[in-house]
Amino acid sequence: MTAASANLSPTDVALYLARVGLDAAAVAVHPPRSVGLLSLLCRHHAAAMPFENLASSRTFPVPASHVVYPGEVVSLAPEKVFRKLVLDRRGGYCFETNGLLATVLRTFGFPVDTIGGRVVLPNTDAAQPYWFLQALTHTLLLVTADDGADTQDYLCDVGFGGRGQPPCPMRLAAKLSRVDLPSGERYELSHVRSMRILASAAYGGALAVAKDALTTGEGDEWAVLYRTGQDKPMQPSYVFSTTTRMAQKDYEAANWYCSTSPMHHMTQRAVVARRHGSKLLTLNGLDFSVIDAGVIVESRTVDPTEVLDLLERRFDLVPSKTN
Repeated sequence: MTAASANLSPTDVALYLARVGLDAAAVAVHPPRSVGLLSLLCRHHAAAMPFENLASSRTFPVPASHVVYPGEVVSLAPEKVFRKLVLDRRGGYCFETNGLLATVLRTFGFPVDTIGGRVVLPNTDAAQPYWFLQALTHTLLLVTADDGADTQDYLCDVGFGGRGQPPCPMRLAAKLSRVDLPSGERYELSHVRSMRILASAAYGGALAVAKDALTTGEGDEWAVLYRTGQDKPMQPSYVFSTTTRMAQKDYEAANWYCSTSPMHHMTQRAVVARRHGSKLLTLNGLDFSVIDAGVIVESRTVDPTEVLDLLERRFDLVPSKTN
């Protein structure tokens, strides 16, 4: 893949398909631009390429082949992302994994728009009436696909990481987007309305969503809601707007902050998530867990000297050998 190319070459398409466990015959089963093809590509992409921040957390060194200039930690240049995720068989975080998927989908003829999202801060305090939103540092895809005789818009996200990441493309329709898994996990889209909460010494205060208004409203603001089991409450993973425009420079600024700022958790500790069928493996700092069909079946704290071995054995991740 070259820096000037907006789509993948036929050679790179073959390399990508091999990386995600597909081939041309498997793709040809589905009509072009169909929701079936979209679902196939998203499912295999998410399974093959783990969420990981091993460069920004300095767990792995940053080879020169993954960046454009000295000092860069995570590059958004398409050829660098392809090198890292496809040729060197690494993973990445949202800017990388969703960015690569956007290029792939455009190559297959899908109209794709990349948009920004705000991750919802964890909040289990029942007395707190709001979910507070982080900065506009998550990226996701809006993809147009054919569903029979209709053309619909779908939310696609293979770069959120752990629980809360939609398991498949979700139709951008509040009453038609629900996805139920055999484990009791549920995902759906809902209209929301964010509000500004002012603080005396803050630049614009904070943005939040009222907890009692997660499933009401209309307009261009949406939340991805999910629950972790049959008897668990629905909660938001992130909020996005279909009309908030972001340009290349906006993504570059957000990516630079996430990959270099000591204030951002992506630089503070390793965060890795990988899906194997019904299993979700996660590493958060030194906390390792395995969730199978929504149930935690393994959870332990690993020794710092064990991290690299664990990444190789359980996540199939090793430092890139290219310079």
